[in-house]
Formats: sequence, C-alpha cells, structure tokens
Amino acid sequence: FGNSEGSDIERWQGKEIKGMFRKYMRELSTDTYADLFAALEENNILKGMFIKEIVAAKRIQKQAFIDELFKGTFGDIGITKEELEREGANWMEMPFLTSVRRFVDYKCPDLIVDILYDPAFRERIVKAGAVIFIGGRKFDMFFDIQHNRVKELYRIDPRMRYHLVFISNHNVATSWLIQQATDYGVMLSWQGKEAGPTSITNAGQNGAPTLATLDGVIPERVKPIERGAEGNIIKGTGYIVKYGSERSWTGDIKPDRESFVNKVEEASEDYFNENNYGILVFNTLRMEMTQGDIDNQAKGLIKLWAEALEKKESNSKEISALINNFVGTLSEENKQK
Repeated sequence: FGNSEGSDIERWQGKEIKGMFRKYMRELSTDTYADLFAALEENNILKGMFIKEIVAAKRIQKQAFIDELFKGTFGDIGITKEELEREGANWMEMPFLTSVRRFVDYKCPDLIVDILYDPAFRERIVKAGAVIFIGGRKFDMFFDIQHNRVKELYRIDPRMRYHLVFISNHNVATSWLIQQATDYGVMLSWQGKEAGPTSITNAGQNGAPTLATLDGVIPERVKPIERGAEGNIIKGTGYIVKYGSERSWTGDIKPDRESFVNKVEEASEDYFNENNYGILVFNTLRMEMTQGDIDNQAKGLIKLWAEALEKKESNSKEISALINNFVGTLSEENKQK
C-alpha cells in the first residue's frame, strides 16, 4: 500500500479532469480507477483518446490559473498580462514547473534562485522555454530575502519576469489552482530531509509528472523515465535530480545544480513532444490515483496497525507463557506472594 501520505482526489482534482474520468468509467463500465486504467491499457485507441482529452482538460485548468495570476490572487508576480504579450511570451505554450510549498531552506527555493543567477544556467532555462514557480507559505526572513533576490534578478535580466515567478500569497484556499494547473511538480530537498509528498501528489492527480531529488516519498511514487530507441517515453512518471557535493549551512548535501538544469531541459523537451508528455500524464495519473489517494493510504495504515496489534498479541502470549512457567517452579508460599 505504500507508506506515505495520500491526497483527496475529490478536493484536489480539477472538475475538467474529473469529468473525463466519469465519462470513461461510465463508457467502460468500471467501478474503480485501477479497473479503468487496466481497461485503457488493453485498448490503445481508447487510451490515445483518453490521453488527448485529459491533456486538453489540463489546458483549461492552466488557463484558469494564469487568469488568477494576473488578477493578483497570488500576490504581485512582477509582470502584467500586457507586458507578457509585448514580450511575445505565451505562458499557455510554455511548461510550468512549480515548487510552491512551505518556504523553508531545506526545500531548496534559494538553490533555484542561485541557479538562475548563473548566466550560463539562466540561458539554458530560457532556451528550454520553462517557467519555474517558487514561493509559498512564509515562516521567517528567509522568505523576504529570497523574494528580494528574485526582484533583483528581474532587474539584472528582465526575461526572468516570465521564466521565474514568485508566489508571495499562498494558502490552502488557493493552492488548488496551482496544483490543477501545473505541468510538472517539483520537489527538491537537502538529502535525507524530505518526507511529505503533498504538493506533488495533488499535482499528480491532475496529471502533472514530477521532477525531484531521490528522497522521502520519491522512490515510492516517482518512477524514472525509460525511453525507446527513438527517445520516446515507454515507462516512468518523472525525472530524478541527483545530489551533488555542495552543502548547506548545516552541512547537509544539496541537489546538484547541473542535474537540476538538465532535468528541466529534458522535461521541457518532453512537454513539447505531444506523445511523450501524454504518456507521462497517463502514467502519473495512474500512480497518484491508485497509490497516492487517501483511500489507499487508509488501507495501508490499517494494515500496519493490524500487523502491530498481531505482534503485540503474540508478544503478550509469549510473556504470559514465560510467567506461567516461572510461577510453576515456585513453592506454594512464593506463589501466594
């Protein structure tokens, strides 16, 4: 059943994608998501139609998020709709990679900013056409420091206004807009520090593959991409960012900068490949809706509790037997005592 937290499909999945699932479950007479995915795997024509419709549904959800960005729902994003149009940047046609989470140092938002301060890395991100979202819930001055660094980066290179977006107003009431719209969920951490998959699971239930360091839940949920001879994706749900030699102020190992940029480039290239991205969306939905949902998590917890109770009961019986054996060796007087 897995061992990590799940996500509530009813809450986090967009209504457009929900509609597609209801439609196909009705047409294929399936009662569970697992049965639906199994049925689609047996019919390549239907699977192709399903993927095409799901990707189209994702685009509707992405447009809704973009509209809210320009309304100021997530704070000042550093660019207006008119300025974006003048720059000739079409966000609807650019891959969104979101790392909007609790804004703390071990989740590496500053590392992404550091990377974009490097001119060579910056050019590669621009060439890839990626839009990276950082920000989240503020805890301390670390948030303000990184926000100011992003503003300074906009001054140094105005293109960054539409390749790096800082979400300054983030809460549970609006987070669903981000998770339903993103093209890729990003989860970086110092080595050995991450655990919860909340954001990538919510995004995954909306068909967003993952780009992450191999920590916490990642080995369970993110299966590395496998490709055929022509570079077409055959299997997998995401991209693994390696750890490097750079260390944090606490001595913890950080993600490797080159590896991160390389995976952003790879993910962006796959996004522009309709077939590759469609397969990724399908694989991710299957993973997060059959393993990453809260029902499955509950089954896993019940299973673990049952095993613990069985072990406790077994141990109690062994202890009782030992006590009885011991008492049997005592004299009648000591037995009474």
